[in-house]
Amino acid sequence: DWYSRKRDHKSIPKIDILFMGMNPNDWLYINNENYYNYEHLNRSWIKKISLQYPKLNIKIKHHANFAGSKYENNFFKNTNVEILENKSINFSYGYMNNSKIIFSFGSTTTLEAISMHKAGYFIDPFGRGKNFYYGLKNLDKIRIKNYSQLNRIIKKN
Repeated sequence: DWYSRKRDHKSIPKIDILFMGMNPNDWLYINNENYYNYEHLNRSWIKKISLQYPKLNIKIKHHANFAGSKYENNFFKNTNVEILENKSINFSYGYMNNSKIIFSFGSTTTLEAISMHKAGYFIDPFGRGKNFYYGLKNLDKIRIKNYSQLNRIIKKN
């Protein structure tokens, strides 16, 4: 769709770091560990990055079926993290196109970002995302398993 549709990337802001949300209806509640890693560790790492790098433009773009969360809005209050609403005819791809680095917890958008020649990585706290990465050793080089890895990638890019 990205390659066949007219692009509206001029109406999308430039983004330093884009965190892509996963499809919560399918994967968020698969087990307690998955839920905790996404809802708590993933968000904590994003918040920590935002406080460490207050001048960076950091956005979160959720899957279209995610209705939003008062918890999340309060959690990121007084940070430079903005939760995006989709305003692109290209959906997530328009935002990925205008981003320097793309991260996701378990979304295929990481691989799609790489296909767009973007820096793309999976956030997988402590390497516990077995439901996403089991048997996929080729993805190990783009799996971020701890905060210091995340920080190194941001400094590098």
